[in-house]
Amino acid sequence: MTVQALQEGDLPALYRAANATSLAEQNRLLLATKVRLGSLLAAAACGVFVGLSDPPDWVALVGVIAFLVAVGAELLLLFLRPERGWYEGRAASESVKTLAWRYAVCGQPFGKSEKDVDARFLARLREILTNLHDVSLQPGPEGGEQLPKVMRELRSEPLEERRNAYRIGRLEDQRDWYAHKSNWNDERARRFRILAVVLEMLGVVAGIMTVLGVVKVDVLGVIAAAIAGVAAWMQTKQYETLARAYSVANEELAALRSEWRVDRTEEEWARFVDEAEEAISREHTLWRASRGVAASWERK
Repeated sequence: MTVQALQEGDLPALYRAANATSLAEQNRLLLATKVRLGSLLAAAACGVFVGLSDPPDWVALVGVIAFLVAVGAELLLLFLRPERGWYEGRAASESVKTLAWRYAVCGQPFGKSEKDVDARFLARLREILTNLHDVSLQPGPEGGEQLPKVMRELRSEPLEERRNAYRIGRLEDQRDWYAHKSNWNDERARRFRILAVVLEMLGVVAGIMTVLGVVKVDVLGVIAAAIAGVAAWMQTKQYETLARAYSVANEELAALRSEWRVDRTEEEWARFVDEAEEAISREHTLWRASRGVAASWERK
């Protein structure tokens, strides 16, 4: 039996537009942050040579250029605020995705017996779109519908078909994703923590060598700048926070998976989908809260 699970191309056009915008703004933010931190580190490195008795003129010039690049990156982050597009875009795309799955498999609030579900679904999408204050969506070239045919077709399938589609296409797929991303972020957090400790140890060694007169140049400033850069990057990426959030979401879905039954009625199935989507949404809520972003369109 072939399970008709929803793919990303089967989701509403609003999902693809919000997701594409979020990824683009995330890339802009991370690139600008890398440029800023790298430029400050380069400027600190130039300071080592400027501290010599007769430094080359080009060293000071490179230092000035590095500071100007850092200022430019900082102004870009200040005025364009790509983090808002990243955060709100992701919040919107995930909200649309959970609505799409609820509708397609007849989960609450779009149960099989509910009336006017198409109109209510589209109204929820309009509410999300209306509340996107800090992001300008750029729809992809493929365009698309807000209520694709595939979603309608899956909704019309018997309960068993919808149940299998949800189990494979949503629960198991989401669990695999959470497990992978939790491990990935945990590993990155560990690597950067080790890097920070190594740099701090180098700072201790460099300080002692400076006191003893072995080192005549100021390398402490470069090491301090590197440590600050590592800390700033970890704050931007929030590896540890994400690792915990993804791990908790994975365990919640595992618990729901253990409650899987094939004898549920349509009403019981609608409530089960609601519980599963709430578990998934808790991860998104924690992710937004860690960045100070609230999604006003979501259900209270």
